[in-house]
Formats: sequence, C-alpha cells, structure tokens
Amino acid sequence: MYRCATDQVTGEKFGWGRVLDYIGVKWEDEYIEYEQTSLFDYYPDEPDFDPDIDEE
Repeated sequence: MYRCATDQVTGEKFGWGRVLDYIGVKWEDEYIEYEQTSLFDYYPDEPDFDPDIDEE
C-alpha cells in the first residue's frame, strides 16, 4: 500500500492512497491487525469434522 509506485516525472515514491485520492475513492490510512482464520472456528460443534478427510 505504501511506496509501491514511482512518479515518472519527479521520481517520488508513492502508494495506493495517492491513487485513491486522485480518483476520488474514500479510504482510511489505518492498519488493522488480523488473525489467521481456521476452519475449526466455523465448525466448533462438529467433533467429527476433519478438513483433511476427503468425503465422497
């Protein structure tokens, strides 16, 4: 998101925020920490659920 492109005229590095501002897309410059999602988070009540078993 940051310093991912270079202005061809000035050589200045800039990120997607500048692009979004230019085209008028509303955005927030805020980093949010996320945790890894697990399949077991969605099936906590299924004791026999095993994502590695291929059921046909």
